[in-house]
Amino acid sequence: MKKPFLVVLIFAVALAWWIPRQVESRRTEQALQDSENKLAALRHRLANAESALNSARQEQGAQNRAHAQTTAAVDAARHALSIKAPETQWLAPPASLPKWETDSPFVWVRKDFLRELNLQVFAQDGAIRRAAAELLGVDKSTQAAINGQIQQALSNYHAIQLAKAEVSSAPPASGQGNGPTVTVQIPAMPDQGAALTGQITQILQQNLGGQRAQLVASTAELWLNDFSSTQALLVSVTPQTDGNYHLEMQLPNGSSSTYGGIPAARVQQLVPDYLLPLLADAFQQSGDAPNAP
Repeated sequence: MKKPFLVVLIFAVALAWWIPRQVESRRTEQALQDSENKLAALRHRLANAESALNSARQEQGAQNRAHAQTTAAVDAARHALSIKAPETQWLAPPASLPKWETDSPFVWVRKDFLRELNLQVFAQDGAIRRAAAELLGVDKSTQAAINGQIQQALSNYHAIQLAKAEVSSAPPASGQGNGPTVTVQIPAMPDQGAALTGQITQILQQNLGGQRAQLVASTAELWLNDFSSTQALLVSVTPQTDGNYHLEMQLPNGSSSTYGGIPAARVQQLVPDYLLPLLADAFQQSGDAPNAP
């Protein structure tokens, strides 16, 4: 009995030792298999990444070549354009302002610098001057529209002035001038002038937008303020014995001017057009008499 029992005992011990080893072996094999699977997946991802990288490099190379070709074409076009129109090479803005280039026909400045130029934006008849329009980037059709609207508003204002004008033979304020004098006096119209200023500002805003309208209004501030002045407008014309004329003007802005011994043509240049018909009697010769506007 002892021998079979010993055999069984040995077998049981061997089995107890072998079973855990088999379980551990299978676990090891499974872990190895999992590692191999992960390694295969990583290799697959690496292959895909390398393929994508190669594609990206090829695409980048194609883009670089296209960019180089485009740059060369642009440079060639600029060179050809610079020969036909040399000023075009100066169209790109400089890195800093202001900028002066000796060979350039342009100078770059900030927009707010325009206020300091004392630029005359409006002509005597209310039209925007060509230089001002070009500086502000106003096209011809917009300029024409603005001019027509402002000139109409100004014409209506002048009509009110003419209705209130007083024509007399009062001598010039300075007492100078020999001969009969024609004096035109127009009282101040601050209320109507303020309304005109508001109308002009609205016209500018509608046609130019807020930024340029504000720039024009601030640049032409003195001209606009004259309309709402509380001082009268006074113009005296006195013919001289030599055929010339003595002219005195006191403007709503408070300034006064005296011109002695000037021809009729010069008088008609200095006096606003809408006032000339009121001064017709001052001109000695029929050829000097101004035409009604």
